[in-house]
Amino acid sequence: MVADLLMHGVEKIEASCLRCGESWDAPITMLPSATTLAKIQELMICPACGGRNVGVTPVWPGDAPKTN
Repeated sequence: MVADLLMHGVEKIEASCLRCGESWDAPITMLPSATTLAKIQELMICPACGGRNVGVTPVWPGDAPKTN
């Protein structure tokens, strides 16, 4: 749940489109605290291709920044 993630310092998730490979970070701080990662994944739409098959992973504090 978002509340648990926030409690551990997570403020965003990394989303990755399984259709085109696009990846992006999305903030979670404004979501209701009871929102689950499964619900976030269900709601995600790829900004590049419009695909709905998107994986989500918490960005834990101290994770190295992405390099593209």
